[in-house]
Amino acid sequence: MNDEIKLIRHNLSSIDLSNIKEDLTEDELDARARNIQVVYHDFFKEELDKLILKQVEFVAKSATSMEQVSFGRGTMNGISLVKEWMEGEMNYLIKEEEDNSIEPFKPI
Repeated sequence: MNDEIKLIRHNLSSIDLSNIKEDLTEDELDARARNIQVVYHDFFKEELDKLILKQVEFVAKSATSMEQVSFGRGTMNGISLVKEWMEGEMNYLIKEEEDNSIEPFKPI
């Protein structure tokens, strides 16, 4: 177990977040949301669902200890967070398009 903790600490310390921008302009947010929309629907949605299903099957059928169950659940949670984040980014785009839509003419 100590080796796993050392590996996790090493992996977390090697993550470089220096290139992540905190304050994005509206144009940058739009571009990011459109890019996510393209790759999400064309590829990632199906792949993320497959990965979640694999983990569910592993936890239900193959896990031999509570540690394996916990690891599988954590993996499912991580995949779900990525999926929810991508869907949230696309919702930004949908909301933006709704805000920019023209109200149809309504006679009195």
